[in-house]
Amino acid sequence: MHQDYAEYVYHTLIGAYIPGLGAPGIENAFADGAPCMELYSNAYNAYQRLCDRLGVVDEDDDVEIIFQSLLLISKNLGIKMFRYGQQSTAHSD
Repeated sequence: MHQDYAEYVYHTLIGAYIPGLGAPGIENAFADGAPCMELYSNAYNAYQRLCDRLGVVDEDDDVEIIFQSLLLISKNLGIKMFRYGQQSTAHSD
């Protein structure tokens, strides 16, 4: 299990858990046909085309840094948003 519920929800959202083992009631935003999966596929395909143009067989270190950094930025923002939502819910009671 992760450090806190926000991490648990995040990993459920990205499909990092086997179906049925994630946070109840939280969808896998990366399921086939879901908007996040389509966007991720577009980014990954562009990544592959860029590596091809650069003549890189597997991956380019700089392109990989950009790709992974953007994924981590979205994770950090998502978890912060979740925690802010938890705080506002706790204060509104």
